[in-house]
Amino acid sequence: MVGTRVLVAGLGNAPYPLTRHSLGHYIVDGLAQRLGAGKLKPHPALKKDGGHLATAKHEGASLLLYKTNRPMNISGPPIAAAARALNVRHLVLVYDSVADLPYTLALNHGGGARGHNGVRSTQAHWPHGSFWHLRGGVGRPTDGTGLAEFVLSKLDAEERAFWGHQGKGIDLVLKALEVVLGDVDGREKSGSPQKFK
Repeated sequence: MVGTRVLVAGLGNAPYPLTRHSLGHYIVDGLAQRLGAGKLKPHPALKKDGGHLATAKHEGASLLLYKTNRPMNISGPPIAAAARALNVRHLVLVYDSVADLPYTLALNHGGGARGHNGVRSTQAHWPHGSFWHLRGGVGRPTDGTGLAEFVLSKLDAEERAFWGHQGKGIDLVLKALEVVLGDVDGREKSGSPQKFK
């Protein structure tokens, strides 16, 4: 939608880059590169709550690509502060999901946190009601590794290639964003998630 402004916020743990739990950061970085926005950088408007930002155009809309620099469990306050500082009401929250198969993407408007503390924190602080969830599937461990250890493990080479700026994962993200931009308020897409693979 021409003129629409959307905050695309990636969740992650800044001290633990390139881990499965920081997939949201990695996806937003890749998206910025794909769209020619360059690296996400500190922004004067975000000084108080930090985080990094880049701006890109897609389908006539302005995408404000953002990633927090706070621990995952307290992602909500800086995301809400960024929305206020940048005067944006629409949010696409990008994060890892153990409930979704690896190399898949799921999109829905509204819904629960599914045990994800970064999502829970964002829901508690987001000032504009429901928002879009964009879940990058990482699956569950199949080798007996504990779940916490699994999500804090580094993305392997195949995962990095898939979700990197030239990978199929970013193709899927762009398809999902086209759905969002066609229904930015989520009036038509509430309920069951739309899957991309």
